[in-house]
Amino acid sequence: MQHISETDFTAKVEQASKPVLVDFSAEWCPPCKMLGPVVERLSLEFADQLDVFGVDVDENPGLSQKFNISGVPTMIFFRDGKEVKKLVGFRDYDTLKKEVQGVI
Repeated sequence: MQHISETDFTAKVEQASKPVLVDFSAEWCPPCKMLGPVVERLSLEFADQLDVFGVDVDENPGLSQKFNISGVPTMIFFRDGKEVKKLVGFRDYDTLKKEVQGVI
């Protein structure tokens, strides 16, 4: 999973040609560390249908504020540059896979 910042967010997410999942997380967050491998696995499995990026909320406070991130991990799905679904908290692989399938 590639990490992005405020600088490349518009190009990578808002102008993307396919749906995007953005994982908002923090280094100090244990559930975020547990979610990382789940999101990575999904990014490989759905590589042709979904772009997946990570955003460190501590390094990108502007994005955290823009998308009202009040807790981590938070995952936001985007389609055509618009937010279509927001999930807060850890999700196991099967649950998150169903969410991905519902968005793509």
